[in-house]
Amino acid sequence: MNTNVGIVITTMDRAEFIKRQLEYYASANSPHTVYIGDSSNPEQVAKIEESIARFKNKIKIVYKFFPKTVGVQLCAQQMIDAITEKYFAIIGDDDFQIPSSLTKCAEFLENNPDYATAHGHAVAIRVKNNSVYGELSKIKDYPEPEIKNESAQDRIVNYLEHYYPTIFSVTRLEVIKEGYKYSDSITDKSFSSEMLPCALGIVAGKSKLIDCLSFVRQIHDGRYLLPDMYDWITQNDWSKEYQIFQEIMIRAIAKKDAIPEKQAQRALKKGFWTYLNIQMSREIYEVFPVDKKISMKNLIRQKFPFLIPLYKIVKPMFSKKRWLHAEVINPQSPYYQDFKAVKDSIEQIPK
Repeated sequence: MNTNVGIVITTMDRAEFIKRQLEYYASANSPHTVYIGDSSNPEQVAKIEESIARFKNKIKIVYKFFPKTVGVQLCAQQMIDAITEKYFAIIGDDDFQIPSSLTKCAEFLENNPDYATAHGHAVAIRVKNNSVYGELSKIKDYPEPEIKNESAQDRIVNYLEHYYPTIFSVTRLEVIKEGYKYSDSITDKSFSSEMLPCALGIVAGKSKLIDCLSFVRQIHDGRYLLPDMYDWITQNDWSKEYQIFQEIMIRAIAKKDAIPEKQAQRALKKGFWTYLNIQMSREIYEVFPVDKKISMKNLIRQKFPFLIPLYKIVKPMFSKKRWLHAEVINPQSPYYQDFKAVKDSIEQIPK
């Protein structure tokens, strides 16, 4: 059974993050090849090459340099073209894919041809002072649901209602290549680098959530960010870019389900409308925070800071909601050891 996954990382001038990645995969004895597309300056390139030389006998690494003018998206596409494995997963240079979980996802895809992608649970973290190495200051849930509808039209509606980037999931290589095939047709990066390949992946097949921890995403102030929703949809060429996205999606849905394009368009309209409604409502409070009356949690934090660890343990016991961020730090949890390995790689003293 071929269950190796090509892990694609694009990076620019962040050699310490690449070093941390390679240290982690080497310590985990990862069988998966790491494909690094690099657009760093000469000093950073030298540091990355030093890290590669240090770990190349422990893990498989494919490195390619690209001028900054190439851009992140084309860099990722060319690294995908270099993959020799059947499966793919992309990752930020500051994030972590869990090697054993990648294998579980690939095993599932090997045995379930009606699925295009598979992933485990995920959490997001912050490191104190936005550092590469240091103590974790925050852990929160990073929801990645599963999409199991039988038809492409139902899957796309469900997916856009519960949107998450499937490019972080283990994906069949032919599916992601098809997703990026149209990227040159759209100049808008939100569509071309993320939403289009992700949505086409959902059209291609179902998405499975496997009960394991597979992805840890680091949140920090130096991340590469796409524009917020308001800035995105008010760009001069947004409508034109959406029309291209829509045409590609309608053709794909209609072909997959053998339905009229008008029916496919209605499904996409419903899904995308729901997506805009949810994201706009959510992001407005991220951009313009609202002052709220002090909550019990904040009161405890201010008056009794020593009770915060106990609060984090007790709260999930009295809630019907799943608190994955609490489970990953519970030694009794099945996700604890995988998260601890990531945590240890961040909190270590750099060598």
